[in-house]
Order: sequence, then C-alpha cells, then structure tokens
Amino acid sequence: MLRSLLLDRGSLTRRLIALSQGDFRVRLDRLAWGAPFAGEARTLGLRAREAALLREVTLMCRERAAVFARSVIPQRALQGRYRRLRHLGTRPLGELLFTDKHVVRGQTRIFPVRPGDVLYAGALRRAARANSRFWGRTSLFYIGGEPLLVTEIFLSDQD
Repeated sequence: MLRSLLLDRGSLTRRLIALSQGDFRVRLDRLAWGAPFAGEARTLGLRAREAALLREVTLMCRERAAVFARSVIPQRALQGRYRRLRHLGTRPLGELLFTDKHVVRGQTRIFPVRPGDVLYAGALRRAARANSRFWGRTSLFYIGGEPLLVTEIFLSDQD
C-alpha cells in the first residue's frame, strides 16, 4: 500500500479519502512566514533566508495521523488568483493543485526519512507510534509558472 501511495502521481487527498471511506480531514498545525530548510530553498531557487509561506498539516484518516505534509510557497507564487493559498485553513492543498488546469506537476523524489533528517522530528510528533524510519516524497508544482514544494511524510504503511 505504501509503495502505491508513494508512486501515485494523482491526488493524495483523493486516495486518502477513498481509503478512509470519507473519514478524512486536514489538521492545520502551522501556517507562518519563515525561512525554508536549505534543501527546500535550493529546490525552489530561493536566496538564503528568503521567506516563504510554510504550511504544515496532518492528514487524518479515521482520526489517525496518516501523513505529515509540509508546503513551502514562495511569495512570488502567491500572486493573482493564487493569493487564496494563504487562506486554505483546513482545506486540502491538493483540492487546488489537482483541479486547476494552470497547475503543472514537476518532478517527484521519494526518500527515506531517518533520525537526524530535518523532517524526522515533525513526523515523529505526529505518528501514533515511534518508527525508526518513515518514507516521504517531495513534489514540485508550478502555479502560474512559479514553483511551490510539497513534502509528504507517510506515518504508517497501513490504512
């Protein structure tokens, strides 16, 4: 199941809603302007310490934390009709990314998340049990030609 989710190029939100038989919600954990991690900044072509909108959510299936998701949205991507990304609240980002014909999905990278990795602590705080390793993926999306980065850490391989 985990492999299928990691490799799927469609909407993770739709998959999780189906897997949880509709018992799905987004818990907003953090929404703030801040400096992305170094690797995120490089991927997005941001200058050192250039602020971006950081959004961290937990995707809940049947009231269990299933995915820790972190989105990094550069200010230049929040122009025009995409200003609404600042106000998603508990609405899934995927709702916009997979319904807007002007959004293009770029490369996706799959990786293990281990102790010492910058996202490990965030995943561990949300997981129902302590894991020694999680799997994640990062995906670049382009909205209006501007990149945004979505990282999803899968907290369980079962659902």
